[in-house]
Amino acid sequence: MENRVTFIVDGFNLYHSVKEAQKALRGKSTKWLDIYSLCKSYLHLFGRAAVLEKVDYFSALAKHLESYRPQVTKRHRDYIQCLQDSGVVTQLNRFKKKSVFCSNCKSTTEKYEEKKRMSPLRLNYLSY
Repeated sequence: MENRVTFIVDGFNLYHSVKEAQKALRGKSTKWLDIYSLCKSYLHLFGRAAVLEKVDYFSALAKHLESYRPQVTKRHRDYIQCLQDSGVVTQLNRFKKKSVFCSNCKSTTEKYEEKKRMSPLRLNYLSY
């Protein structure tokens, strides 16, 4: 009997982990990681009958940066297209603006954080 395996990738955390790895590798580029192949390389850990069912990649485009760093979202879109071309299923969420109060300077500033939308994820896996 085959053992179907699905990988769920949090793109935001992956990006920051890969960025740290790039520092450790003294600047060698690691950002164009082939996620599908990486996940496939772990199948043996699930047994001989393991079959890669799907790789789901969840992320958000930093559209709030587009006015002064448009290349950031362009590179992210290009990477997402490469992921899709390799067989990865992508789900894009959004960043949410949040007011944050600084107790040191007594002022409020705006920051953006990735809005976690787990509902699509839960619905996708209820059918398994």
